[in-house]
Amino acid sequence: VTVVNTRPVVGTVLIRPLGESFTNDDLTCDAQDVRDPDGHQDLSYAYSWSVNDEGVADVDGPTLTADHFVRGDRVVCSVVVSDPFGPSDPAQSEERVIANSAPSILSASIGPQSPRPNDELVCGYEGFSDADDDADQSRIQWFINDEPVDGEIDALSADFEAGDEVICEVTAYDGVDEGQVRRGRVTIQPHTVLDATIDCVSPGLGAMLTLNDDGQVDIEGQISETFALTS
Repeated sequence: VTVVNTRPVVGTVLIRPLGESFTNDDLTCDAQDVRDPDGHQDLSYAYSWSVNDEGVADVDGPTLTADHFVRGDRVVCSVVVSDPFGPSDPAQSEERVIANSAPSILSASIGPQSPRPNDELVCGYEGFSDADDDADQSRIQWFINDEPVDGEIDALSADFEAGDEVICEVTAYDGVDEGQVRRGRVTIQPHTVLDATIDCVSPGLGAMLTLNDDGQVDIEGQISETFALTS
């Protein structure tokens, strides 16, 4: 009686992590439900990878590092399991398409930090990052007292009132997907009454004196070197 070896059998092959994969993910090939009908325990595993139907020549292990693919690439892994007498048929994973990586930003802020009612507010943000190296197309939305302001603008001038809460909301965007949202927030401060004297100008009789928003004195259209007013 001749006893013939029965080759191992691979149930399924998975690419991990499960779900979507991105350009900064390392992928792992995982053979599931491997059986050897003859009960051999000393099984060996051989792995191969393909990207867009082209074999990856420099990888023969279970891990494909992220530098081997970009967004939109199609990745497949195959496994052959061998016992001491021969290999199994190749088993192949389902195709994994590399997804777009959503961008991120670190922070958003509004300047000036203690604005007055007539100030122009500027929204800024820092730390845009995108794993696919997509261009920064982040979006800005302003709110005044929780009411949205029309238009995606980075500078805002409005008829602010003291006590208004102004928010700039920045959404990281790469042209494909939106990412993190960061907010800057300020409260409009009341005008400041300065306590100083006019000692560098000599207005004529009946001249119009005006204290402007910068704390300077305007005398008939001529800006003085100073300061402010006292009675």
